[in-house]
Amino acid sequence: MNGPTGTCRQLLEFFTLFPKLDNIKLTYYFGQPPTHEGHSTQRNAIRGGLRGQLVITNYGAGVGLLEDIIVAFGGMRFSSMELEYVPGMRLLLEAGADTLQTFRWYPDGAFQIWNIILVS
Repeated sequence: MNGPTGTCRQLLEFFTLFPKLDNIKLTYYFGQPPTHEGHSTQRNAIRGGLRGQLVITNYGAGVGLLEDIIVAFGGMRFSSMELEYVPGMRLLLEAGADTLQTFRWYPDGAFQIWNIILVS
C-alpha cells in the first residue's frame, strides 16, 4: 500500500497550508529520507486548526514530525484519535488531552482493539 511521499519537512509544510485543518488521516508514511529535518522556529503557531479526528496507521517517520506539527499548530484539539503502529502515542495523547473524547488504539494490529471513550 502506498502512502504519502516526501520528506518530513515537505509534509509539515503541506499541512501548514491549511490553517483550519479539522481532520487528518495519515497512513503508511515512513518519511523520505528517514532523518527528521526540523521545523523552522521563525514561524508563529497557526491557531484554530487540528480539530475533529486524527487517524494515523503504520507510521514510521519518528516523533520529530509529530512534535513539529504540534508546535506549528499551537497544540492539538482533536476530539477523536485512532492510532495503529504509531511511535509517539503518548506525545499525541498529552497534546490532545484537553479536548479528546474518543481514543482508539490498536496496540498489536487490527485483531486487538482497545476502544476507550473519555467522558468529562
